[in-house]
Amino acid sequence: MKKSVVIAMLFSTIGVQAMTEQAFVERLKEVHPFFKQQALSTDIKKIEKQATTANEDWIISINSTYQSEKNAKDAAAIYDSLDTALIGISTTKKHAATGSEITIEHTWVKRIKTLIVIAISFLWIIATHCYAIKMVLMTVSAVMWRKLLLLKIN
Repeated sequence: MKKSVVIAMLFSTIGVQAMTEQAFVERLKEVHPFFKQQALSTDIKKIEKQATTANEDWIISINSTYQSEKNAKDAAAIYDSLDTALIGISTTKKHAATGSEITIEHTWVKRIKTLIVIAISFLWIIATHCYAIKMVLMTVSAVMWRKLLLLKIN
């Protein structure tokens, strides 16, 4: 009896055909949960890519800044105050296919220095007054010398 069971098993296995490697991989992709998850993730990425292509438009932005700074009485500075006006314009475009971003930007800067004109004017006034005082002193001293000379002569 054992002999007939063994022979029956051998005959039943002879009818089995071996799968090729290609057929095995295809069957594995269809049934295995990992490959099902990968296919689902790929489908989700395709939908996300279509949804994000709307963000590929050009985005334009304008920036402006104004700054005013006073001189901290630095001896090396030749200005009393410095006003800086800045205007910038830029445009950006994103590409979802490559993940890249293109940005074009330009900035205009205008600096206005208020020179230390007040101090220079003040020094000019002092110098002018000093010259006037010097002339007065010279005149006074000349008059005094004249008086002294007249006293000595008399």
